[in-house]
Amino acid sequence: MGGFQEFLESLDVKSGDVVTAVMPNIPETLVALLATASLGAVWSAVPPELGVDGMWKRLQELNPKVILAVNGYVYGGKTFSKGAELKKVVENVKSVRRVAVLNYVDDKSSTGDLRAIDMEDGLGRRGKPRFVQVAADHPLWVLFTSGTTGRPKGIVHGHGGIAIEAKKVSAIHMDVKPTDRVFFFSSTGWVAWNRLIATLSTGGSILMYDGNPLYPSPTFFWEIVDQRNVSYLGLSSPLVLDSMRRNFSPKDFFKFRELRSVGVTAAPLPAKGFSWLYTNVKEDVWVASMSGGTEVFTDLVGGVPTLPVYAGEIQRRCLGMSVEAFDEKGKPVRDEPGELVITIPFPSMPLHFLNDPSYERYMETYFSRFNGVWSHGDLIEIRRGGGCVIYGRSDSTIKRKGVRIGTGEIYEVVESLQEVADSLAVGTENKDGETIYILFVVTREGELTQETKEKIRAEIKARLSPRHVPDYIVQVKAIPRTTNGKKVEVPVKRALMGAPMESVVDLKTISDPKAFEEIVEVGKKVLES
Repeated sequence: MGGFQEFLESLDVKSGDVVTAVMPNIPETLVALLATASLGAVWSAVPPELGVDGMWKRLQELNPKVILAVNGYVYGGKTFSKGAELKKVVENVKSVRRVAVLNYVDDKSSTGDLRAIDMEDGLGRRGKPRFVQVAADHPLWVLFTSGTTGRPKGIVHGHGGIAIEAKKVSAIHMDVKPTDRVFFFSSTGWVAWNRLIATLSTGGSILMYDGNPLYPSPTFFWEIVDQRNVSYLGLSSPLVLDSMRRNFSPKDFFKFRELRSVGVTAAPLPAKGFSWLYTNVKEDVWVASMSGGTEVFTDLVGGVPTLPVYAGEIQRRCLGMSVEAFDEKGKPVRDEPGELVITIPFPSMPLHFLNDPSYERYMETYFSRFNGVWSHGDLIEIRRGGGCVIYGRSDSTIKRKGVRIGTGEIYEVVESLQEVADSLAVGTENKDGETIYILFVVTREGELTQETKEKIRAEIKARLSPRHVPDYIVQVKAIPRTTNGKKVEVPVKRALMGAPMESVVDLKTISDPKAFEEIVEVGKKVLES
């Protein structure tokens, strides 16, 4: 790291300068982050799989002085060059003074036009690390939200709050010890990557992996966990559910002798997900569902290693987080869904949004609902026994006859049916201003029949309530998700209510943009009928 510090200083990087890495989840990226932060410079990562428009928009906001980039990346056995995209972006971001490129793939000519410096020069240096002293509220990094509620927001975090939360959540709630090996599957564009790096604060080691977890086969990812003696595994809920749909049982192939903890995030893990992990991965593993956010870096609710696990529940509210469920009047409630709020300031609150000097967007986003109280945007139930359930985004909540319905409980029922591969529930309005609840469904095979629709309605009515039954059930080819696997309910809802497509979502953050366009088109036809 000390050698790379010297390399950055040779590029005239100073405290407060922004360094942006267009790099994947590899050790070189970790070295670059630590060197940047220790100089007091501000770090931001843009995942290399992001297209040229997505890169340009982020860099325009960040105004980086230096860009560190790979010349390409590999995913699913295919090599993707970044040279032409980097050249186009750099030419249009006036703040950039220097570019350093790591020849990560066999395509050395792809960045020739950039007149870039070879990053190997910095990585090969040796030097003694030094640490620039900064204030606790000095910017550490900028993280971009995933885009589930609209265009990604640039969140600026400070050194002090992140240092405290990194140690607390890693050592206490995740129970990571110096002897542990931690493995999160994540790209550098998701806060889970920063959380992976944060576990180093415990003295433990981390495993870094770049690529498709299901390539060249569904067993490959689990083979890594087994052969590399991973003791703490971090997964996204969509990855767990995908493994379930494949009828795949990892324990039939691997022993997982060292694995003792599985942390699951990105979306609520339904009870069937817990059951699958215990039945098909390891029966004595500790499954800890957790929920937080890019804007807070940490978990708001999460695991406690000394308490029992109940399928479908998150064990407890996290230490130092005054989490409550508020009703519509701003009163705390128990055993019923409410708005997830934080009533007391906490260490890892964002310093501010990028390019929001008056704090107007920041205050509007988190403090406009309840005066002086952080409103996180999730629907949560805090049970009297202490456990919690996250039902999804509160702004995607469907209101039926005065009752708020969380989409998470709908998905748990619908996607348990043999005929259904995936689904998206949206509450919106038709041309007459009437509230309409549409359930979009991806079938496992063939057309969505009337018989299957009736089965879905009957199952929802029996397992939830008549209020949970949708007005319309329609078939689509795919459910749009962000690149880290989250369903984009709110942008779909806003688009169906007439907002311009470009104002509700950045399609570059959607793994399958055509799926978003199709679902909006299908939904509009339903509303017009």
